[in-house]
Amino acid sequence: MTTPVASPVPVPARRPRRYRGVVALVVGVSVLVGLGAFAGGTLLTRGCTEADRALMPQIMADPMFAVAPPGADAGDVLPGPCDEDEDAAWAGQRISDGSADVLAFYADRAAQLGWVRGTGESDADVELCLSRPFEGTTAVLVVERLADELDVSIAADAEDASGC
Repeated sequence: MTTPVASPVPVPARRPRRYRGVVALVVGVSVLVGLGAFAGGTLLTRGCTEADRALMPQIMADPMFAVAPPGADAGDVLPGPCDEDEDAAWAGQRISDGSADVLAFYADRAAQLGWVRGTGESDADVELCLSRPFEGTTAVLVVERLADELDVSIAADAEDASGC
C-alpha cells in the first residue's frame, strides 16, 4: 500500500455553498428582467380600442371620400380591421386612375377641407400625407400609389394625436 504524496500545487478550497445561492439569484433575476422587458414591450402594443372603433363611422363618412376625381372610378369606402393588430381605426378607397391630375384633385380637395401637409418621413409610394384635427384627436390622410392606382385612406387613433 502506498501513501499519498502531498501535491506541490495547492488545491483551491471549495467555495462555500452560500455563493451558489447568490449566483443563482443573480442569474434568475437577470432572466426575469429580460423576459419582463420582452413581455412588457409586447403587452404595451394595445391594439384598436373601443374609443378607436367609435371613430369608424365618422372616418367612413369623411367628405374626402364623397367625391371621386373626374374620369376616375372610385371603389367603395372600406373599413380597415380594427383589432389587436391595429393601433388606429381607418378606412380606405381605391381609385382606378393614378395620374397627376387625380393626385392634384386630392391635394386641392384636401386643402379645401382643412387638411394640412404633415411633417416627417413617408414611404416612397406615399404621394400625400396630410393631417387635421378630428373628433378630439388627429386624423391622417394618406394617398399612396399602388401601381397605376391610388389608395386613399384616413386613420385616427383616439389615444395618439400624432400626424404624418
